[in-house]
Amino acid sequence: MTVSRGFTAAAAACILAVLASGAIAAGATTPPCGVPLPDVVAKVGDHAISRADLLLRLSLGGAGTPSHSGCAAMLEKAVRAAALRPELAEYRIEVSASEVEDAVEKVRASFPSDGAFRDFLAARGADLSLLRLVIEDGLLLKKIEERQLRSWVFGDDLIDEYFDQHRGELVKDRVRVRHVLLKTQEDAERALAESRGEPHRSFRDLVSIYSVDPETRERDGDLGWVRRGTRGDAFDRTAFSAPIGAISSPVKTSLGYELLLVEVRQPAAEQTLDDHRDEVVRLMQEEEWAVQREEWWDDLKQKAHLWIAPELAEQAQTSEEQHAEHEL
Repeated sequence: MTVSRGFTAAAAACILAVLASGAIAAGATTPPCGVPLPDVVAKVGDHAISRADLLLRLSLGGAGTPSHSGCAAMLEKAVRAAALRPELAEYRIEVSASEVEDAVEKVRASFPSDGAFRDFLAARGADLSLLRLVIEDGLLLKKIEERQLRSWVFGDDLIDEYFDQHRGELVKDRVRVRHVLLKTQEDAERALAESRGEPHRSFRDLVSIYSVDPETRERDGDLGWVRRGTRGDAFDRTAFSAPIGAISSPVKTSLGYELLLVEVRQPAAEQTLDDHRDEVVRLMQEEEWAVQREEWWDDLKQKAHLWIAPELAEQAQTSEEQHAEHEL
């Protein structure tokens, strides 16, 4: 299994935002989660979830002044990971030490210095071992969610029926496209001029050098298939008219300035179920898992014997009720 680069990049961005706001720092006047937190906020079997653990998760999640619902959500993630650990062998899930260390290093690199990184941990009563645990928990939860999703298998008849029912949502003009995302028009013009002035330089080179989108940069700028109407009018005007294989002029979108490279354009009239089969199966899996998800986690937590500190028990119960209403 490989570490999700998007996970670590998002975590790093959230950390920097929290540092900039000064949130959840030592001496803050607003108590975390709105109430004074005990040293142990929950227990799952023999595993204790500490105050430092919860504060670190809130920071990695990008929380400013944590809301009750935000605290409950992060506590729920810690509880789920702890309940899952005794079942890892049964589900054949593991995260290697090297994967965790790679993620830790990416978080560390998001700080201007090692001192700032250590101060960040110390302000939350945390250390490197706790950071490793929190990161490992996040990777484990992603892995079990993916495993449970993929456990649903459907026959061709059900897939055909689902596609027919959702054809209007799925079948639209679409393009397979790559992009370079830049912050300013000047940056975009400079990158475009460089691509034209140095023909040997590939689009992938431009992505690697200039793109500020860390997730797509790891995929050479690949956005995959993009349907008409999903990324705004300016994007559509260029993506559905630019010559195939040519780098577009800068396009101003909600993300910044984008250079687009359209690889394939496919009108809706030419699309069949085979063009969407993987997406259809994924949507069906997500819907089935959504129905079973909370009950499955509740059974796992009950088996693990859960205790939540009284200071947070009401928040956790409210969060569960709100989530159940949302699912309905």
